[in-house]
Amino acid sequence: MDDGYSGVSFNRPQFKKLEEAIRKGALDCIVVKDLSRFSRNYIDGGRYIEKIFPQLGIRFIAINDAYDSLTGDPQSDSFVIPFKNLINDSYCKDISMKIRSSLEVKQKSGEFVGFVRPLRLHEIAGEQKPAHRG
Repeated sequence: MDDGYSGVSFNRPQFKKLEEAIRKGALDCIVVKDLSRFSRNYIDGGRYIEKIFPQLGIRFIAINDAYDSLTGDPQSDSFVIPFKNLINDSYCKDISMKIRSSLEVKQKSGEFVGFVRPLRLHEIAGEQKPAHRG
């Protein structure tokens, strides 16, 4: 679990622990809920699933994607898995652009876009908001 970290990058604390366990030979199988939980980076995710894990003898299972590197069909998996990884990668980029666009619109209209809206003096004192003059 890498709460608070993007699946776009493999520079995540729990992924680093996973890599260390693999280097030590402590595991031979990785099970994830689905491919997007493992990686949302088309290039790097594919490199691990198609090259690194097989070379190291690591079995990879993505439950919701019905993928198991041990029992899968190499011909269909060589097309389907990269395609799903590409979709996950594209989805992240699309969401990121939409969020940025939404924040820009809010900023331009004068809305606060931070995590916690700062209190104004009249709110701290428990007073009514002064009428807008203009």
